[in-house]
Amino acid sequence: MNEENMINWADVIMTVAEVYYAWTGPMKIELGINNKNERRPRMSTGNEMADQILDFITSREGVSFAELEHHIKGFCGGAYELSFSKHNIVLWQGVTKEGVDALNLLLERKLIYKVPTSVLVYLIDGLTPELPIAKRAGPYKKPHWAPIVFNSGPDPASSPVSHSSEKSAL
Repeated sequence: MNEENMINWADVIMTVAEVYYAWTGPMKIELGINNKNERRPRMSTGNEMADQILDFITSREGVSFAELEHHIKGFCGGAYELSFSKHNIVLWQGVTKEGVDALNLLLERKLIYKVPTSVLVYLIDGLTPELPIAKRAGPYKKPHWAPIVFNSGPDPASSPVSHSSEKSAL
């Protein structure tokens, strides 16, 4: 096989990732960024790891646990599991107490929210738990993994929707 016919697998993987993200919508929401694409002043939570996670999620959107494990020092390497134990659904394993506390702080303050995602996101990011994938809300007899990602800001699904009485012109 000559060099012209060889497949560059890195290009193929990037193309798959670009197509996936094109189908699922924009990767970046304008939260934390002004119109000139300059960063706004950094918000401090009083927790160094929470601040690092918030900065990372705000800069990227759609951040997986695999990305947090790769980019946030001290997030993983612990004995904690993030799960819905009543339903036997696991979100991630091997998180440190500091990592759990930081995520809880950000979620409680509604600075980030979680959304379900495709397993493909984790395959691209290079890490998946060795568990079967959850395909329903549960409960399961054995642990199953539910892939999620984090976005910055309050969860839009929990925001009250205002209904206007005015009719729009077509």
